[in-house]
Parts: sequence; C-alpha cells; structure tokens
Amino acid sequence: MKNILDWLKGNWLIVVLCVIAIAALPTAIIFSTGMSSELRAQVEKSLSEDFTAINSNKVGYYVPTLTGERKLEQQTEVNPELTAQYAMAYEQLNAKGAQAAAAGEKHNKADHKLLIDGFFPAPDRLIEATKRTEFLRRYSASFHEQLLERMNAGSPPPPSEVGAVLLQHVAQHLERLRNERGSEEMNDDEKQRLQNELFAIRLSRYRGRANEITMYADLTAFDGVAAIDVSASLPMFTAWDLQERAWLHADVVKAIARTNGTEAIAEPGANASASQKPTVASAVVKRLIRVAPDRAAFENGNEMNFDAGTDKAPVNYTRSFTGRVSGPGSHNRWYDLRVVSLEFIASSRRLPEFIDALAATNFITVLELDLAAVDVFDDLKSGFYYGDDHVVRVTMRVESVMLRSWRAPDMPVEVQKALGMFDGEAIPEDQGGYNPPPNQPRGRDEFGEG
Repeated sequence: MKNILDWLKGNWLIVVLCVIAIAALPTAIIFSTGMSSELRAQVEKSLSEDFTAINSNKVGYYVPTLTGERKLEQQTEVNPELTAQYAMAYEQLNAKGAQAAAAGEKHNKADHKLLIDGFFPAPDRLIEATKRTEFLRRYSASFHEQLLERMNAGSPPPPSEVGAVLLQHVAQHLERLRNERGSEEMNDDEKQRLQNELFAIRLSRYRGRANEITMYADLTAFDGVAAIDVSASLPMFTAWDLQERAWLHADVVKAIARTNGTEAIAEPGANASASQKPTVASAVVKRLIRVAPDRAAFENGNEMNFDAGTDKAPVNYTRSFTGRVSGPGSHNRWYDLRVVSLEFIASSRRLPEFIDALAATNFITVLELDLAAVDVFDDLKSGFYYGDDHVVRVTMRVESVMLRSWRAPDMPVEVQKALGMFDGEAIPEDQGGYNPPPNQPRGRDEFGEG
C-alpha cells in the first residue's frame, strides 16, 4: 500500500490526467450524440427545402379552350421554351376567339341602327321633348312602313272597292235585260249564272291584288305600333324597349323577306320588273298577322343591385331547353334575351324554309310551334287569296339573343340600373356606365397554375 502511495505521489500528473480522461468519456459521448441529432435535423431540413424547391418549380401547363376546357394539360418543371410554346398556342386560340367574337357581334348587330340620332342614351334637356316626338313618329310610322315595303306587303282590295265593281256589273246586267226584254226579271238559272259571274269578278280582283304584292300585312301586325301616341311622355327605359322592339321586328321581317325572295328586291337601287317580284301564291309566308315581343326585363324600371356577372355565360336548362338565361339575378353580363310571339299564314310544305331563315338572320331559336287549319274560303271572303298551296296558321315563339357589347353604349342609365349593369360610379362618356367583360385574359393562371 505504501509503495502505491509513493508511486502516486511521484506520478501525480499522470493520475490527474487519467481521472480527467475517464470523467470526460461519458460527457463526450453525450455531446457527440446531441451534435449528431442536431446535424441530422439540419441536413433533413436542407434536403426537404431543396426537394420542395424542386417540386415547387413544377407548374401545370394547359391551353384553355373557348368553352373553358383544358387541352394539352401536363405537370412538369418550368421550361422557358415550353412556356413560350404554350403561350403562343394560347395567343393563337385567343386571336381566333376574338375573331369569332367580332364576327358574332357583327352578325348580331347587322344593320340595326338607332331610330334617330341624339336621343339615346340621354337627349339634351333643351331638345328632349322634340327628340321624343321625333322618335315616336319614326317608330309608329315610317320605320314600320319601310319594313312592310321590304316584304312587299300589302292589304287585300278594300271591300268598298270590290263592292263598287260588283254593283256596277249587276247594274250593267240589269240594264242589258231591260234592253233585251223590257224587264229585269230572271229565272233561277240566270240568277245562278249572275252569282257565278260576281264570284269570278271578286276572285279576279283578289288574285290581281295577290299578284301585286308578296304577302299580306299592315301596321297592325306589329303589336302596339298602331296605338302609339306620338305626343306621349314616356320614360327612357320605355323608349329603349321600343327601340329594341324595332330591332326585333326588323329581324323577323328580314327572315320573311329572305324566305319569300323579296330581300334582294328591297335593296337600295334595286329595280325588279313586275314579273320578277314574288307573289302571294309563290310566297312561303303569305300573311303576317302578329309580331309581339314579350315584356323586357327592364320594362318596369325597378333598379337592381349591381351584378358583375360571370366570365362565362350561365346555363340553366330548367328555364328553357336552350339553357339560356338573362336579366337581373342571372349573372349574365354577355347578352339579353327577348322572346317574340309570331302568328302568320304559311305554306305547310315550305314552313321549314322560314325556320331556317330565322336562324340565318340572327341568333334566333324557335321555342314553341303550333299549327292550325285555315278555312281558306272564309279568308277568301275577306280578300285573302293564298294560291294553290296548302296553308296553315302558325303560332310560334322564338328566342332572340341580343349581345350587350354593341347595345350597351347607347343604353340609358335607367336601363342599365334595371339590369344590374350600372355600379353607380361616374359614367364614362364612351360606355354609358357599362362595365364590359375583359377582352384579354388576366394573370398567369390563364396559361398554367403553380
């Protein structure tokens, strides 16, 4: 024991270092383990961030179609060349869409013009009364008279005129009897012969008139036109309804003229001979009885809350088999629908020609169609001669799409408010308060998502 103590005293430094080394071993193990966990966490975090960075660099490429579908869709890393190719494809599709939209607007607007200048969207207060009277006169007379001319339409011979011809023939017949017999007495055969002569004269007059015109129609065929009071004071939303009715009437007339063959004759400068003009006997639509647009969504003038609408026209097949809806609450900022009731006499065999003409004239769809028999002899008594075709009385309801893009700049503010188009801010001079849908896409999401 004494030897050990002596050795320890002589070698104390070695003993101290050994003790320190032995004491430091557990501590080193503990610190080493802790540093390994911390390092591992740092490495894992770094790797996770790198992995996320790599994955976040992936985007969804696709080309949106005009109907909202996604074509050529794929998920991949961002690639400048690929981005450029997709952007080019999108721009090309967008350009085609713009061309289609421009063509659609041109077709829908057609030759529709305001009845008079300086009245819509709001006339100057100093000339408001004068412009209103001018507008009503144009609507109630000259405009619709031009539509009748476009169809080469007219009325049967006046009963007084036909009656005068018949009376003259009877008088001449009786005078001849007096000269020949000294008496006006006729037997039954002679009376029947005279009756047949009178019928032939009437039929000749009716045929003659039917050869002068292409169809029967007058101002009363256009619902409400004959009852217009040109001195009446009317709100601007009512005046705008009349303006739209004029356009609807014009579309129906254009389809009839196209079907009956009078469209070319009605063109300015046209000088068709009598033999070239279609007659009632050759016409498809032989008599226009009634054209009546339904009430407009803005006709009551009630102001609706602003509705920005959706980027795509809404569809609701519970409202109509076409799925089209418009007006307050529909979220449709693209177009408005007007439904028109028609009643006319037409050739049953060739009626589809008129239906095709409606679709060719504008964005018009037939919603309802009813056919009824026509008592041609009863109509003949009133002077309506239809020729040899089998005819039917047609009752039809059609839906007409009217784009806002060309109508909105002229819409009165009252109409825009009633349709929820007006947000109450200052009205731009060139747009009358209308907030049109964007023509170009916004944001990167149009090309891809990421």
